[in-house]
Amino acid sequence: MTNSVEFKEYDNAPNYPTWVVGVEINNEQEAQHLYRKYADEGGIYAHIAPKIKHAFENGIGDSSIYAGIVKSWLTNSVGRIEWSQVYDMLRQRKPKREPDGFTMLMYNLMRNAPWQDIVKEAEFDIDADRMLREWMDIQMYMWIENSSARRNKTPFSEFCRVSFDLYFAMVDWDYINNNLSANAAEEANYMEGE
Repeated sequence: MTNSVEFKEYDNAPNYPTWVVGVEINNEQEAQHLYRKYADEGGIYAHIAPKIKHAFENGIGDSSIYAGIVKSWLTNSVGRIEWSQVYDMLRQRKPKREPDGFTMLMYNLMRNAPWQDIVKEAEFDIDADRMLREWMDIQMYMWIENSSARRNKTPFSEFCRVSFDLYFAMVDWDYINNNLSANAAEEANYMEGE
């Protein structure tokens, strides 16, 4: 990405990508027990990372925790976009501040999309921003649900690939390991106390 992307601390986790992995693991009891075992061995990355990558490549449409992680990351990436900046740049207007990497990536995608048709009914700029966002939400949903669409090399596929790679790279695996190990120890202590 040409511009920077920052991930801030999120709900006591180092960042949103890490938080999603932890939440998905902890929301399913079977996965929670399995990954706590791997965390105690210090090897959660080796067990979960390939499954997350596989979900992105082949199984986003299913209901696994791995697909849930990927869907959360991708929809969050669209939510991070400054649509007013995208709309300004599409109209050859300079944004008031420097766009981040997701916004620039979306601008490059939208330049080749029928954006004028998407916003033709907009009365105000804020309406156009909303219309672009809604159109992109639909594109994301269709891309997630349609495996043949994911195989096509399109600008939208590139947006999803870059987003996935960035979110994946930002996961703090040590935090996940330590958090799961601490939860397992806390649960063991609680069970002994009963």
